[in-house]
This record gives sequence, C-alpha cells and structure tokens, in this order.
Amino acid sequence: MGIFDKFDNWLKKNLDRKEFEKREKYWNDVRTTADELVRIGLSCKKCNTISIPVFGTESHYCCLKCGNRFLSKKHNFALKYDNLKNKYFYICPHYDESIDFIKKYRLNN
Repeated sequence: MGIFDKFDNWLKKNLDRKEFEKREKYWNDVRTTADELVRIGLSCKKCNTISIPVFGTESHYCCLKCGNRFLSKKHNFALKYDNLKNKYFYICPHYDESIDFIKKYRLNN
C-alpha cells in the first residue's frame, strides 16, 4: 500500500464524513423549521388538527389533515428585512420538507 493509497483512503473517509455532516445539518434545519411551524401553528376549526402558516402570507393558515384554509392572527413566519433594499421579503429554504416531516412524524393518523 503506497502513500497514494493511504491518501485515497483518508480522502474517501473524510468525504464520507463531510457528506454525513452536510446531511445532518440539512435534517437539523428541516426539524428546526418544522418545530417553528408547529409552535406558531393553530388548531383547525373543522378537524382540530394542526394548521400551519402559509408561506408568503401574513395571516393565512392551512390544515395539514383536511386542507382547510383560514385567516387568523398575524404570524410573520419567515419574514425577513433586507437593509440594502429597505423592504421585507419571505425566506424559508426548507418549508416544503418541513411540512412533509410534520405530516410523516408529528401528525396522529
């Protein structure tokens, strides 16, 4: 086993570790967003299941079970302020994945 073989093995092991850390950070971000959605979510008036804020709105909610949409208190979910442009915008890179995570792991079927 030459020095290049050792380097190749070391590189492969570290690339696997980096990929693992990247995936772990991604899923931690998804869980964090899901926790935030559940924390600020409301109960659906039709089926009493969690309704989460609709991305890009100020006061719209959508039930994850029956799909009922309604207006309620202002939530400001994912609303950020851009100092350079002097305006507000919405940003949440893991919104869809977080909804899938909530549906799969948090809803009682």
